[in-house]
Amino acid sequence: MSRTPYSRLRIEGFRKAEVSLRLEEMDPSGTPLYESIKARIISGELTYEQGRSEILAYYTKADTAGPATVGEMLVEEFLKPLSMSHDELAESMGICKQDIEDIICGLRRLTDDEARVLADIFGTDEDFWCNLQVLQDRPEQRRK
Repeated sequence: MSRTPYSRLRIEGFRKAEVSLRLEEMDPSGTPLYESIKARIISGELTYEQGRSEILAYYTKADTAGPATVGEMLVEEFLKPLSMSHDELAESMGICKQDIEDIICGLRRLTDDEARVLADIFGTDEDFWCNLQVLQDRPEQRRK
């Protein structure tokens, strides 16, 4: 099968996209999504930038998931692994259980003081918690 110069350019573009993904430590080779996008790039249906964006969106869930919330991070990365209850966290922080529940459910913001306390409790950086809150706030600001 003879390849036209244009199809060779598309294949070369696809190879660039593959290298870029590998540099970002993402190698989806062999997955059905990846192979489908590869075929669409080679056929000319997509540019390699479009294909790369589709792959990144799928693997990072950037198109639907949004950033992790303070509550999700607290529960999944700290409370569950440490087998720590909401009551225990509230007591450690010196706040009521309802405040913890509200933070976890996203009904109230994490204050700077609470970010400092969480950093002390879990041995993290205070900015970690503040940045999570800022990221969580952004989608709400866009809706207004």
